[in-house]
Amino acid sequence: MTIDFVTCVKCCVLGCVLGCLGIVSFWKKATYLSDGLSHAGVLSVVIASLYCANKVLPASAVISVFVMWGIYLLKKVVNNMYVSTNIVSTVSVALALALSQIFEGKVDISNLVFGCTCGMTLIGKSNLYYGLSLAIASMCFVYVFFRQLVLMAFSKDLAKISGIRVGLLDIVFFTLLALVINFSIQSSGMLLTTALLLMPSATANIVCKGPYMSVIVSIAIAISSCFLGVIVSSYTCFSLTVSITLTSFVLLLTLYTFSYFKIFHQKI
Repeated sequence: MTIDFVTCVKCCVLGCVLGCLGIVSFWKKATYLSDGLSHAGVLSVVIASLYCANKVLPASAVISVFVMWGIYLLKKVVNNMYVSTNIVSTVSVALALALSQIFEGKVDISNLVFGCTCGMTLIGKSNLYYGLSLAIASMCFVYVFFRQLVLMAFSKDLAKISGIRVGLLDIVFFTLLALVINFSIQSSGMLLTTALLLMPSATANIVCKGPYMSVIVSIAIAISSCFLGVIVSSYTCFSLTVSITLTSFVLLLTLYTFSYFKIFHQKI
């Protein structure tokens, strides 16, 4: 088999934006929210596929944003963000499965969860432009408001005293996160989306101390995982999702081992 260059580029772009947003979520202690949005995103796509077949991407994106803010509303009821996120993610997956069973044959939920076995799901050219625009907007947002995001992550009170509009930046960041996750689920599946959000950021946290290097390393690891995963998938029987996810995990274990035995004498 030969390496699919187009798929490799798509994966690397996706890894770049998820690695960037993932490390910011890690600082904000909101990785559980990222995971919850990935689960809820499956339901969003299923509903959009059934009732807005001609406009699945925009419809599911709107639903994902509403689900995200639904988590915040539920938090006020149960008074615990972790619990509200877990409730929404669990119920979302259950409802997605229920709808796929009721409307059997209309929705392939396995592709949404595990990704297409032959590579990234084929989506229209206009949707690819939407995904690229979303990736650029997310990266630009993190770049422009980087210092504010770092300060907010470590001390919201200090950020407010410094005149930072914490609420507005949170709304923009989590809205972008929900939109990116929604697009990623449709192009590569929930499992790969979650893997690229969590493992590169966790790995970067092991080897880096400063926030600037953490972002660079997280993005680099996400891109490396995608690139190596495409190669592994091209020459083995493993699907793209399995290859990239396991490659990312191997990089996490490798760098953790190096750190444990003090091969890295000090953090970057």
